[in-house]
Amino acid sequence: MPVRRIFPFLLLAFCVSAGQDPHSVDLAHGSLVSSPNEFLQKKIRSAVCTEISDGGTADGLIQPEDGEPRDILVEIVKLKNSEVTSGSELEAQVRLQNVSKHPIRIPWNTDPAVVDNPRDPEHLEWETATFQFSLTNEDDDEVALTSLTGWLYGTKLKESSELTLQPRDRVTALVRLKLVDKAPIEPGPIKAGDWQLSAEWLQIGKSWQMRECRVWNRNFLYQEFYRQKNPPVPIHILAPVPAPSKPAG
Repeated sequence: MPVRRIFPFLLLAFCVSAGQDPHSVDLAHGSLVSSPNEFLQKKIRSAVCTEISDGGTADGLIQPEDGEPRDILVEIVKLKNSEVTSGSELEAQVRLQNVSKHPIRIPWNTDPAVVDNPRDPEHLEWETATFQFSLTNEDDDEVALTSLTGWLYGTKLKESSELTLQPRDRVTALVRLKLVDKAPIEPGPIKAGDWQLSAEWLQIGKSWQMRECRVWNRNFLYQEFYRQKNPPVPIHILAPVPAPSKPAG
């Protein structure tokens, strides 16, 4: 069983969402919210409260009980186009494989409503996951790209919403990204040339609780639970085409 460590932190806005199927899923056309905001807002609006206040947010880490990170392989197995321009959108197929000696459990449903708990509708716990993308080149430049990939949801209350990957099991996902630096130091396009594109698995445990007209949120990151291998694939960013010059006169 994973071990959770909690760290109090600043209130975070939740922005990002999800996908579904036995071993292959389409996350290229899903919503982009890791917390089902609409779903939670309905619960808040239905509460008999004149005002809802923030109870606080805590961040923590999920760790394996035996202290040994689980090895996973995350690789891009198909690119729709390997020659692209900065700012363009790109679809790809990504494969996630469990290469450890232990089973792992991942969320595997695209419907945010799966997180509901009829027994205790004001206390929800769920897992959510997606893929992130980055570029690197021979000059040691690294660019974290804007993801347009949806999120997956899962909860222990609905076993079909989660998937257990035994050692060597694999799943695939259709994903979408935009060739835009999501945290640029300076604004501008990604420079033209040869790059390496890689994908990374991001999984988060979440908890949402409403009591006495106050809302608490908790996020548990899996960054120490997994040890990832992320082999890149080559991609070429084309130089921008200069705009045609206007005729004089």
